[in-house]
Amino acid sequence: MPLEIGTARVEITPKSPCHLAGYGSRNKPHEGVHDALNLRALYARGSDGGEGLLLAADLLGFGPELDARIRETLSRELKLDPQRIFLAGTHTHSAPVYGGENVNAEWRAGVEARALAAAGVARSRLAPVTLHEGRSSCAIGLNRRQVQPDGSITLGHNPEGPADRELILVEARDAAGRVVAQLSNYACHGVVLGPKNYQISGDWCGVATQRLEAGLDGGAALFLNGGCGNIDPKVRVQGSFEPVEALALEYIASVEAARKEAKALSGSEKVNAVELDVHLPHKARKVEDGDGQTRKVPLRGLRLGPLCLVGYPGEMFCETAMAVKNKSPHAHTMAVNYIDAYYYGYVPVKEAYATGGYEVRVSPYSEAAEAVLRQGLLDVAAKL
Repeated sequence: MPLEIGTARVEITPKSPCHLAGYGSRNKPHEGVHDALNLRALYARGSDGGEGLLLAADLLGFGPELDARIRETLSRELKLDPQRIFLAGTHTHSAPVYGGENVNAEWRAGVEARALAAAGVARSRLAPVTLHEGRSSCAIGLNRRQVQPDGSITLGHNPEGPADRELILVEARDAAGRVVAQLSNYACHGVVLGPKNYQISGDWCGVATQRLEAGLDGGAALFLNGGCGNIDPKVRVQGSFEPVEALALEYIASVEAARKEAKALSGSEKVNAVELDVHLPHKARKVEDGDGQTRKVPLRGLRLGPLCLVGYPGEMFCETAMAVKNKSPHAHTMAVNYIDAYYYGYVPVKEAYATGGYEVRVSPYSEAAEAVLRQGLLDVAAKL
């Protein structure tokens, strides 16, 4: 039995007022909708009968409660092992908050219901596919750790800093050549729009994905954000939607370049999933505050035939993701941020602690944590 994949898309744009996630300074609900938010489901069945589900949504992240509720609902209704469900937020900073006192509970319940509907429809559409992969370079993301004259680090632009420019594109095509699913993996925050924006938007990645999907004849386009803990778009944190459109078009051009280079993948047609806990060491002050020496963090992997996804429920740096992709035992590996319950925090690379900056300041982890995370993601890949 060959690899089978089915997909579906549902809209999750709120119909009632919602506070937006991503900036603490916002103090009122959203004031309009610039572009719709969507959730996309990819259901897979392997040659061995193993099944897996990937959900990608235009959200900052799913958050602990929504993640748990979706996982429980889908497990109960679809009889799918919760370990085989991989959730990924695109990390737009212009989608509703997923938890806390300002959460719109009605909207969140609607997302849960629509996730179940999308997963069920995707499973009903299972059909044999072959995977094709292409890669290109994309220049919309820049290192954001800007070095000031006094040597301090602020959020801004650092063109000389490390950045992962690689765009990985994998398409699942049916016997007639139609694209059933298009997965693109690239590292860049969804922060073209800043805290003064009160309109719903998927930011650059949401707009790009919608336009890509419009050309797929019913197929779904899923965006999986990479190691962008230290990567922002080259136009960042401002109020105009023009750069959102411009960067979306630039991303689409890079996807099309990857499509031209795409080649059929061969090898395993199995579907498998792995969950692996790692223990990230805390900063000294966290230990002193009674939070323990380490924090247990669940990493996740999903194998779709020859394609392997490995994910961290927080923000890894681009250096971590690049190392994992390069050292993975699988030639076709995507490293994904913002999965599942999402906020386990920033894990800066060791070198960043010498200069500090926002990511180092807010991270709960010590400089030893990145090596643990990197090895953990490689261990996940090895188990797939």
